[in-house]
Amino acid sequence: MTGNARIIAFEGPALAGKTTMIEGLEKRMVLSGIQVLRIEDYTYLAGGHENFPSVIASSSNEAEAAADFFLRLEDQRRSKIARWLAARTPEVRSVVFVDRLIFTCMRIRLLVHDQAGYCRYLQAVKAGEVVLPHMTVFVELPESPDEQRRRMACRTRFPYWEVLYDATGYLEFLQEVDESIVPLGLLTTASDKVDEIELLFRSLLA
Repeated sequence: MTGNARIIAFEGPALAGKTTMIEGLEKRMVLSGIQVLRIEDYTYLAGGHENFPSVIASSSNEAEAAADFFLRLEDQRRSKIARWLAARTPEVRSVVFVDRLIFTCMRIRLLVHDQAGYCRYLQAVKAGEVVLPHMTVFVELPESPDEQRRRMACRTRFPYWEVLYDATGYLEFLQEVDESIVPLGLLTTASDKVDEIELLFRSLLA
């Protein structure tokens, strides 16, 4: 049970600005007396992209093993949230910021036609073994063509998250998985929307 705490997830393509937005919001909320827990993405927990399994599996067994790899990391994230919720001061408003959800891993498995891996994820979702947020904010790539080109040129640093997707495609995918999971925010950049999103979060925490 999360009580008066809220779990807010941030999704979007690599280099869209998710981590930057989380860091900015975390500082503001802590200064306001709100308890904050930040859950890092799978890259951090794995010790870097170089430790990820291959994006394209060579067999059904390899696809399932790749899914199990990320689900083990997901279990670490869920356990960290549970411990923090149990130890926090329940009278104080609290928020958990989650950097990327397991659904991106699921979508990548489908896009590379790994049905076996996708089914393993789906089993975990139905069994309640994944982090499910109260709200998901999808951070889009910036509209500026120059900034888009700059960020796209850096994407080779993030081989597992190279698949491009937008908020519409992500929403359609989530509705296929579970109609009750709907992202509530669509953002263009991290830097110029922090004030707007902070107000939205405060209304959610009220």
